[in-house]
Amino acid sequence: DVFRFANLQGQFASTVIDKQFLPGNSMSTVVLWKKDNTSWTKSRAFFIIIKQLGWQWKGLLLFSFLPQKITDAIYSFVALRREKWFGRYDQCPLPNPVEQHKFIK
Repeated sequence: DVFRFANLQGQFASTVIDKQFLPGNSMSTVVLWKKDNTSWTKSRAFFIIIKQLGWQWKGLLLFSFLPQKITDAIYSFVALRREKWFGRYDQCPLPNPVEQHKFIK
């Protein structure tokens, strides 16, 4: 229960996220934002998120020692293929009542 989620096209994101992190209005990346107005995208955001998850994910931190140019390329490679590998929803799923507090409107 560490993270909250917001649509990158929504009101919250448009007021707090510096547009430099979304070149060409790209919505195909993750943006991690902290209340002190620091932000990270792509692989840097991924590694910070992984640090907060359970032990089963910690092995992925080995890749964090690679240069960012390489880890961002890997991130982009996976991002472009994720729907093919993991499937796609026809509609955005709505959070269940237990998860609703995690989403910023």
